[in-house]
Amino acid sequence: MEYEVPRTYEYPGVPDHLMSGIQLWVEHGLKPGTFLQAIFANDLFRAVQLASDESLKALKPLVNFIYQYLPGGCWGPDALKTWKGTKRS
Repeated sequence: MEYEVPRTYEYPGVPDHLMSGIQLWVEHGLKPGTFLQAIFANDLFRAVQLASDESLKALKPLVNFIYQYLPGGCWGPDALKTWKGTKRS
């Protein structure tokens, strides 16, 4: 399944510094940093603990972006164990 992550200008409020980690995770299954891992695992408590000030301010737009634009299999309680990426066979 070929899929490309939308660019941030299509969804304001998602910090640019998070987009490369999101893209590598979604497209290639390469785990992002610990904050994004917590986000993709639906672990709100851990995400808040690990967030920088900028990432914390962007939490709602980030979650909306993931929910609206990214494949459902790349996030959820088991995603970090099961997701392989959209550009991997």
